[in-house]
Amino acid sequence: MKIRSDGLVRRVAYPSFMNFRGWIPGKVSLCILFRRFIFMLFIVWPVVLFVLAIVYLSGILFAKHPSSSVYGPVFISYKKWPTIKGFRVLPIYFFLLYLSFFTKLGRYAFLGFTFLALCLAILFLYYALENKLLSSDNEAVKLIREYVVAVKNKVCPMVEIKGD
Repeated sequence: MKIRSDGLVRRVAYPSFMNFRGWIPGKVSLCILFRRFIFMLFIVWPVVLFVLAIVYLSGILFAKHPSSSVYGPVFISYKKWPTIKGFRVLPIYFFLLYLSFFTKLGRYAFLGFTFLALCLAILFLYYALENKLLSSDNEAVKLIREYVVAVKNKVCPMVEIKGD
């Protein structure tokens, strides 16, 4: 089996933020690649995305974004931000206003928005699974199929990661 170096499986299993030296193996065992793919997909990536969401959301509430500088400040202000009579309108004010609506009406609105977001997420996953993941030319589907066959045969063949 061959996978592309710019494909989904390689980018999930060997992401650039964890490859400090830029090393990507040329060949790897199918079993190791599958386990690493699943581990990264269901444990590492959700943790990374959760931490990034917390960092960005905490910054955006105060009209700041994370700095790319290692030695500078952690958050820097946005250069262009809406002002009203010279006073910066920070999103934290809208968040506090939203929290002030936690009366009965606010609770029902919160539950309604949560239910709507959940329904939209389920629809998105349904269409993503139906259209993208069930196609046989997808690398992730090929990896899973090859892994199932390898486990049945009790053999883990080598997988080649081919370059551009």
